[in-house]
Amino acid sequence: MLHIPADFPAPGSDAFLAPTGEQVRIQRRNDDGSLLISRSSTVPGTASGNMTVPGGQLHAKRMDAINAGPHRRRRAASR
Repeated sequence: MLHIPADFPAPGSDAFLAPTGEQVRIQRRNDDGSLLISRSSTVPGTASGNMTVPGGQLHAKRMDAINAGPHRRRRAASR
């Protein structure tokens, strides 16, 4: 893991994963634009907390990541 902080979206920077807003660390930028990230908790079915995600799933701010997710339609209030 990289120990020197960097500015988003450079490797070594913290980011937030859409749509949950989970904080992750960027490890590597791949040639296809995807990013290898480290999660603080391991995910079932993976060997570690590392995974590759499309670059568009990462955001510099938690609220941006949460707002980027699919939105549910709210029902109109009944009168």
